[in-house]
Amino acid sequence: MSTSAPPDKQEHVGHEPQQPRRSGFTLVEAFDRGDLLEFLRDIERALRESSRLRSPAPFRRTVRDWRLTVRQLSDPTRREVLLGESKDSDFVEVGRPG
Repeated sequence: MSTSAPPDKQEHVGHEPQQPRRSGFTLVEAFDRGDLLEFLRDIERALRESSRLRSPAPFRRTVRDWRLTVRQLSDPTRREVLLGESKDSDFVEVGRPG
């Protein structure tokens, strides 16, 4: 009778260590937890609307909009402008050109 080592101690001969799995949906890999929850709520709403209308348009529009959001927020400067802190002193009156 052979004894077997616990799963965490077994050697996996001929197997490479597995890399962390990617979702296959790279859109969500950029999200923090709050963004992910908001994304999922939006997708759920879009799927319900698509089902009600019997059209993929609401779902496609939602995914397109989120892709655009991710693209904008992946640039550190844009992210800071869109989501960063602002102070009253960041906004100043300007004169009319000319």
